[in-house]
Amino acid sequence: MVTYKFLKVKDVFSEYVDDVKDDVANKRINAYFSKKSKVILSVEKVGSSYCLRSGFKFFDALKKVKSNQFVPFVVVSEQPDQPSERLLAILKRGMVSESTGWRFKYDLIQKLIHDHHMKVEEIASKTEISVEEIERFNLDADIPDFYKKKAILLHKTELINSIHRTLLIPDNYKSQYYNLALEGKLSTRQLYIAASYYNMSYYHFYNVGYVAY
Repeated sequence: MVTYKFLKVKDVFSEYVDDVKDDVANKRINAYFSKKSKVILSVEKVGSSYCLRSGFKFFDALKKVKSNQFVPFVVVSEQPDQPSERLLAILKRGMVSESTGWRFKYDLIQKLIHDHHMKVEEIASKTEISVEEIERFNLDADIPDFYKKKAILLHKTELINSIHRTLLIPDNYKSQYYNLALEGKLSTRQLYIAASYYNMSYYHFYNVGYVAY
């Protein structure tokens, strides 16, 4: 038996809410209520609150332009015992069954890794998604979002992380290396050579008895 409950959109908690433009939000809402999508809005009751379980992009739209409106949600009866299990279920839904943006996946994976201390392999196993696919979203938080997004799309996560973590390359030069990597003009070997160059330059500057002006 399917149970529906009318809830104010603003009273439903979502693990991630994207900030969409008004016109995009209205198009999504029209598509949802005209039954052009098979995705449903569903929630589970957690204590006295309701947590979103599906319909993420439509919920983002409703949150943007109809936050005070009552909307029918399907109430999910099977509830995970642990918060991490709930996150895993939402992540799997957002990676397998629904179309969601890179930031949705990135934020949930980061929460599982850093807040729930799960390894990439464990997340992959529990969601039945490949390790390689989960690893694509495992980028250091301090990398600018522009480079995160492109690294995920171009499967350059490992190289972008390596550039970010390389202490020998000055921070004000790293954006140049990000761009080279994303354009396919920098390999891991070339990054090592570049880092070695900065390393040698540093020690040369501080160890020679003179500096040429």
